[in-house]
Amino acid sequence: MKKTLKENIKENYAELKLSPEQWRSLDSLQQNRAGKHGIRFFLKISFAAMAASVLLLSLYLFQGSGSLAGKIADEVAYNHNKNVQMEIKTASIDEVQSFLSKIDFTLIHSERLPLEQWELLGGRSCSIQGRLAVQMKIQNKANGKLKTLYQVPYPKELSHIKSVPMETYASGVKVRLWRERGLLLGLAGG
Repeated sequence: MKKTLKENIKENYAELKLSPEQWRSLDSLQQNRAGKHGIRFFLKISFAAMAASVLLLSLYLFQGSGSLAGKIADEVAYNHNKNVQMEIKTASIDEVQSFLSKIDFTLIHSERLPLEQWELLGGRSCSIQGRLAVQMKIQNKANGKLKTLYQVPYPKELSHIKSVPMETYASGVKVRLWRERGLLLGLAGG
């Protein structure tokens, strides 16, 4: 009786057997390969977990839309995007202060925005989180870019955040927040 090709192949390979040494070598190769991939996989997962933790922590502390700092950044960006006309057009911060007589805090020249580099174009009152604030248009003297600068008394609710300044993007606008001389300053613009 003639056997089919399939039966011949099956019979031929059924007779082949690995020696105990070949089995050990094969087993060793498999364990080494799994070990290398296991370590790589573990390192990748560990790195991803650490990165996610740092991201979540920073979002929670500074930029989360539910946090006060995140809400302030959103409101600063919103006000900036509205591009409302200034109530007073002037290059003098003292004139802005005098014109906005309802403001119960003193406006400052920020150390982060040197007068040699930035020119004040004017100001208006606005609110940040229900608090009376001042919104000023400033222009970079070197490149002509406009930004909006906000000043408001520093909220007590942010006093636990030690790593201000913060920088984020809200509504497509780059927003920086920092504390300076008892005020919260916000700078919006590209």
